[in-house]
Amino acid sequence: MGSMAFVESSSVLFVISAVFLAIVLGASIFAGFLIGDHSYKLNTLLFGGAIGTLSFVTFHEILWKAKRKMKFHEFGLYVLLGLLFIYMFLLRIH
Repeated sequence: MGSMAFVESSSVLFVISAVFLAIVLGASIFAGFLIGDHSYKLNTLLFGGAIGTLSFVTFHEILWKAKRKMKFHEFGLYVLLGLLFIYMFLLRIH
């Protein structure tokens, strides 16, 4: 939804996209409540798909495109700082 702010599109398209996104997210939340803890295999597949999608978006759409716009040592510093923050966060919650 944030990317629609950068693109000069009509507000009708924004509302339609927001409604569609709300319906899809609501349906997936409802399906998650129905599945619950009954199927560990299905939960594992869904988590794997989510992690794979987030990894692809992180590496391809964010890091790969950012690497082209900055120097290698600056890019490496940002990646290492991000990994350090994730590591510290995981240490804190566990």
